[in-house]
Amino acid sequence: MTISSYFVNTLSVIFIPEKDRENNFSTIVFNPETENILKVNRFGYVVLKVLDTAPGLSLARLKTTINQKMDSSEQLSENHIEKFVETMVKEHVIVTDNG
Repeated sequence: MTISSYFVNTLSVIFIPEKDRENNFSTIVFNPETENILKVNRFGYVVLKVLDTAPGLSLARLKTTINQKMDSSEQLSENHIEKFVETMVKEHVIVTDNG
């Protein structure tokens, strides 16, 4: 079965707009399986925020949406986005429609 939809694990990420701005949109996330806390940079924050506001996006749609939100000097390669998502899935921060 192909993974088609991604979601933010609500146990892993809390968005607090005023604190997020204070921290230049770098944040921490929680792996509920290992109880590890991971640092996420501004780019990772954007990926997670997009998935939080539009849950269930496919990887292709996620890439398009992210690069539309970033100005042209900040746009990231599709490979970079894929690797971040893959890492966050392994860390149980992003979950898929297959569980």
